Amino acid sequence: MAGEPDVAQAARNLADSLARLKQDAVNFGVGKIEGARHSAEAEVRRRIVVVAGACAALLFIVLAIVFAGVAVILAFADTHPALAAAGVAVGYLLLAGLAAWLMARAHRRRPKALGQVASLAGLLLRLRRAVR
Repeated sequence: MAGEPDVAQAARNLADSLARLKQDAVNFGVGKIEGARHSAEAEVRRRIVVVAGACAALLFIVLAIVFAGVAVILAFADTHPALAAAGVAVGYLLLAGLAAWLMARAHRRRPKALGQVASLAGLLLRLRRAVR
């Protein structure tokens, strides 16, 4: 009967080890989720800066194109005003067509955002099954 206290102690040690293992797994999962949250917040901030910069650049590009068109019209106002205005209008239409083509091309190549979400969901599912 001397072995029963040893078995009971071993069972308590095993239960303590399992509890520590479970807590370590939970802490690992929480750390991964926190890391994903922080990286997502950083990505959102980065994208906001990129969008703001793109809007400012777009504004200045539009102003430059408008002033270039006005300069062309004023330069040829004495000799061929209608031809200058038509040429500027055709130039603007070509730029609009190029922009539409670039947008359509970029839309077809957009990345799938669900890859990282599915990876995180799979990790959480595996952790949940491991804890059970």
